[in-house]
Amino acid sequence: MESKPRKIAFVSGKGGVGKTLLAANFAFCSSTVQKTLLIDLDFQNQGASGLLAEHLKNNCLNAFDLLIAVQKDQQAINIRNNLYFLPAFDPSKIDRFGSQDRAAFDAARIVDMNAIFNKLIAEGQYELVILDCHGGLDEVSFSSFICSDVTFVVTEADKVTFSGTLELLDFYINRAAALSRAPN
Repeated sequence: MESKPRKIAFVSGKGGVGKTLLAANFAFCSSTVQKTLLIDLDFQNQGASGLLAEHLKNNCLNAFDLLIAVQKDQQAINIRNNLYFLPAFDPSKIDRFGSQDRAAFDAARIVDMNAIFNKLIAEGQYELVILDCHGGLDEVSFSSFICSDVTFVVTEADKVTFSGTLELLDFYINRAAALSRAPN
């Protein structure tokens, strides 16, 4: 029996809790047994892109262009056998942060994101996609949570971080409830 490709999101209520490190290591370990794609969806901090900077190529396929429907014929960056990567941005872009202001990332894009991820999975024949999301509240992370088969919420055992985790969970619950009430 053939298994369906899976999407796993790594999220957190605040940055600096080790979310990117866990996502990257999970992708690395998974790639020892299945074709794995790691996507950096943390457009604010781009931690996975920094972690894998030595592998980046100008004009590469990247998460930002993918989500705003910029068509590129490139493949994901091959890091090692069975491990592929999409950085947050094309490293040749000078204004990576300003371009976020013009992007239409909202809850209405959830269906689009799921279709984009599924197309990417089919084209690359990936068995697992790891989504490294922003450490905080944002629509891309929420959409990733909704699109994923599994979501890991990464936190630490301190008051500030745990408060951020509770805020994240409240945000997801309220956004999901609002989405379920929205007319189709």
